[in-house]
Amino acid sequence: MATLYCCECNLCTMFACPEDLDPKNVCVQGSPSRASADSLGRHSESIQPHPMAEFRRVPMRRLIAKLGLGEFRNEGPLTEHNLRRAK
Repeated sequence: MATLYCCECNLCTMFACPEDLDPKNVCVQGSPSRASADSLGRHSESIQPHPMAEFRRVPMRRLIAKLGLGEFRNEGPLTEHNLRRAK
């Protein structure tokens, strides 16, 4: 049932798991049961953020360090590019 709340952001695997496990993929493997979420009365309109969401933010500096990305230059902002190929 907990897999219903997974948004597949991969933050649990890349940052939060202290044992270097892969919780996101466990949730994804359980996702066929997500199809029955509507039968449980869980519609996206009724989903509310967790009351502690404000306190569950991830410090970007720690995330960059954990992922080993500190050696790369962070030049923002990101821009969108149209990658459609002409036919």
